[in-house]
Amino acid sequence: MYIIDVIPIRKIPRGHPQVLSYFFGTKLPQGAVMIGEIRDHELPMIVIASRPLKEYKATVRTQEFQLKPVKNVLFDTPIFPSHYLSFLKWISDYYFSPISYVVHAATPPAKVFASRSFRNLDFSRIYDRQDPAGSTKEVTQERKVLLWGYDKKSILEKIRNTIIKDQNVLLLAPQAVTINIWADILKRDIQSPIIYRRSVSIKKWVEMYQQITRSSGEIIVGARSALFAPLPNIGLVVVLHEDSPSYHSVDVPPYYHAVSVAEKLAQYTGASLMLSSITPSLESYGAIQDGGMQLEKQEGRGKMSLDIIDIRTNPKGKIVSDLLAVKLKRIIENKKRALVFINRRGHATAVLCRDCGRVFSCDSCELPFVYHVAEDIRTLWCHHCGKKAEPPDICPNCRSHNLDYIGTGIQKVASELTERFPQATTFRLDSDSAAVLKDQKHILDQMVQEEQGAILVATELIFKYEYLFGKFDLAVMANFDQLFHLPDYRIEEKMRRILVLLKEFSTELAVQTYNPDREFLKKISDLRTSYEQELDARRKFFYPPYGQVIRLVHRDRILDRSLAQAKFLHSKIQLEIRNLELDIRVSPPLPCFIPKEKNTYCFEMILRLKKPLTPEEIRKRNEVLKVVPADWEILVDPWKVL
Repeated sequence: MYIIDVIPIRKIPRGHPQVLSYFFGTKLPQGAVMIGEIRDHELPMIVIASRPLKEYKATVRTQEFQLKPVKNVLFDTPIFPSHYLSFLKWISDYYFSPISYVVHAATPPAKVFASRSFRNLDFSRIYDRQDPAGSTKEVTQERKVLLWGYDKKSILEKIRNTIIKDQNVLLLAPQAVTINIWADILKRDIQSPIIYRRSVSIKKWVEMYQQITRSSGEIIVGARSALFAPLPNIGLVVVLHEDSPSYHSVDVPPYYHAVSVAEKLAQYTGASLMLSSITPSLESYGAIQDGGMQLEKQEGRGKMSLDIIDIRTNPKGKIVSDLLAVKLKRIIENKKRALVFINRRGHATAVLCRDCGRVFSCDSCELPFVYHVAEDIRTLWCHHCGKKAEPPDICPNCRSHNLDYIGTGIQKVASELTERFPQATTFRLDSDSAAVLKDQKHILDQMVQEEQGAILVATELIFKYEYLFGKFDLAVMANFDQLFHLPDYRIEEKMRRILVLLKEFSTELAVQTYNPDREFLKKISDLRTSYEQELDARRKFFYPPYGQVIRLVHRDRILDRSLAQAKFLHSKIQLEIRNLELDIRVSPPLPCFIPKEKNTYCFEMILRLKKPLTPEEIRKRNEVLKVVPADWEILVDPWKVL
């Protein structure tokens, strides 16, 4: 008789036992799958250990609970490669996420395990070419490469050289559009890849696992969830557009950064790692500076030219300067295309009473309503909770009619361009005009087919569509200052990414600003210098890549209670840090950048500690994080701190 230790394929909240124990007549290997009962519910569970019951009889007798039997064994052989569970454990430890959440994200849904077709799969070959221990391996600098650019030929060559050796390739892409583009490229130039997606039918799950488990020399393509494909014999991990925010899991837990996880996967499997980016992240560029990664730079990278347009003399309410109008007129007369970037939805960002100063705000979020205009329908819209209201005719506070619509959104820019250049066709691309990929592609196809000159006004949605690189003759950032003033330590990195990506769409880039003498704009032409100066600043303040940032967030409907809990936790964390003698800097509890959302108040604390972190330092850090209550969010290495 054996005690079987398992992790249920079900999310168990932090603070509750993550590993459960059952008894069974025979030993089950690590990675096998069984059915166990939790509160009258039968669930699939992953076996992590089997222990002889006779050695633990005394301990079992003293337990307050009674061991339950294993209900059924679905797979008596491992369904994962040998590195897999150690890899998932690392994710759980590093990102301080319950291991059940990680296992739930990594494995098929319970309904898939319940299907007969999935149970008939043969997983035995997964272990054929794997090392017996799930230990990390050293990945040398020569096998960790950052490709500065988007050289498809170089990427394809590395993939081809890997599958020739009968090894598998994992290729990550940030969005569905890029996945589809690369699926077509690989099918045309090498072979048809396996597309890994989680939101598929049971039949598709079975087909995916059949291909993964029986093949070698295969290419798996997917978004960040493809990291969890149980792929044996990995020879190469490729991450396209490694700087993309889409690689940060922020919607549902577990919260993790797919690029960092991909690097760890390469260590566990001994695979080579290739990161590709037009605008490398500070973390990747810092790894090059520190000798941890090799740089392959595409010709022409590192320098960028742009025209800076001073808009301080623009008439009130107008976004298109005279100089920009001249540039756009030239584009239209030559029947070419222009891209105008403005990363704000709506028409105006706020409605203000000029007499009493009242800003019309959402009562659930205490944030300004955004003014929208769509086909003569005027609406005030809260972009955080979705609440809508009728625009006012008079101020309810002072009864004044002197209302002003301030700030610039994409609808206002598109309207101004349509009015000023009626001879051109103006297209708009944002989540209001095109919420789904099909509608977005329809707008872009119409724009490309326009023969009389076209202007595309777009938000950051345009960055998904890399097949439009080089398809414009002018790219414009309509208002640089609107984004640059956000209090975010990553803001220079984010703005540099936007500018470089805009330059990819066009040979000419213009930036409109109220501060043409800004230091950032002066140094952006030399990207290497820009990177190195920012790295120096981050080194001084323990920011990535030289430090780890952990964001703790608490939400509560009662303001005083939320603040009191935040202050109490701050004291507990400081005490724990002193007891463990750790060098962790903790900010005092402060309201979040958006302090109230959906009638819920939000407070946060920021922890910073120096990198690199050894396994022992991670263990001690986690001892500190254990004092954080379960109703707090813990975000390790977040993309956003606002």
